[in-house]
Amino acid sequence: MNTTTFRKTLPLWLLIGSFIVLSSGEDYSTIEEKPFRLTVAHKLVLLPLASFLGIYSLLITCKYKSWPKPAKPVCLYVLYLLINIVFLPFSQNIGYSAWKLFETTTSVLVVYAMVCTVGARRTLTILLMGILAMICFVWLGVLLSPSKGLMLDKYANHYIPFNLHGYLIGLNSNSIGLLSAVLLFSFPLIPLRQNISLRNLWKLGLFITLFLAQSRTAWIALGFGYFGTIADRTHRHTIFVFLLMGIMLMALVPPDALLSVATRGKGLDSALTHSLSGRTDLWSYAVENSDRFWKCGLGFAAGSRSLLETYGMGETASLHGDLADAFTGSGFLGAAALLACMASVLLFLVRAGNDSNYISCSKGFLIALMIRSFTGTTLAFGNLYPALFTSIVFELDAVTNPR
Repeated sequence: MNTTTFRKTLPLWLLIGSFIVLSSGEDYSTIEEKPFRLTVAHKLVLLPLASFLGIYSLLITCKYKSWPKPAKPVCLYVLYLLINIVFLPFSQNIGYSAWKLFETTTSVLVVYAMVCTVGARRTLTILLMGILAMICFVWLGVLLSPSKGLMLDKYANHYIPFNLHGYLIGLNSNSIGLLSAVLLFSFPLIPLRQNISLRNLWKLGLFITLFLAQSRTAWIALGFGYFGTIADRTHRHTIFVFLLMGIMLMALVPPDALLSVATRGKGLDSALTHSLSGRTDLWSYAVENSDRFWKCGLGFAAGSRSLLETYGMGETASLHGDLADAFTGSGFLGAAALLACMASVLLFLVRAGNDSNYISCSKGFLIALMIRSFTGTTLAFGNLYPALFTSIVFELDAVTNPR
């Protein structure tokens, strides 16, 4: 990457830098007292600077007529953010909601500015390289402190009693698994050296990362991503390999071992398995208390945390479901806007076709993000996943609908 390209994409690199957060594990009451902690201190510099440079790129570098027209999923997602801005005065913690809203909005803004400046493909490529670097940081944490990088699972089974955890950076096992799945699927989009052995070694490392993360959502996302693009010949071969591996596992591994690993030691009759590890209990609690917030919500990001504080889970960051988090944060209007966004993604995927391997990779990437949104906070708030979502929608739109 030459100096000119790096200068043009500097806002995006600053945004990627803000993704890397030290793990804190603090509960909501601590966050209320100290919303700007050492673990997020670098964000106070990187995000405002990235936002300023992104706006500068749009207004100075790009001409207004050259601004790309966003696809419908992005437009509806922006509508969701606007609803949260309007409802900001109703937040239980205005400062926290304003900061998280700024964080999410900046991610979308910077990606849009970069799409306008250097194009959708290069923007997506840089984001994927940033994710790959984050996975490397995870393994560096394992090398520096194996006991903290490979933490014992509270629902440990006898076969794999630990899961991969972000020690140096704030990534939980589900995020590590999902990002590994995304990288496995979209590996052709990453500009690494065209050495087959080296690329296969990277893929093997990502597969091991996905396996040790023990995220069932990530496996389901990867599976849906592949089968959702089965018309592509390249992925037919990959699907055949996965099916063959599955048959070998079922033939060689005892059924009780497969069941224990698949359910993380809970068993099919466990209430935790039926409730998606307690997620449905949280969602039910939110619905039962919806008379407090169904009109305007309890605040962007702050709504989920304040509700969880009353539930006795103050250390939990979200309700682990986009629609539940959106409903709690901005009421029925916010949830409706996000639901419309997710529905438009399905139509967007159907119309995209499977004309090339590149389109298939992009579709699988987007499918994986949508699968995660059902059992984890993906688009409701944050910065990493909204940036990825915006970038992949722009790239898929540019490839399938060239203007």
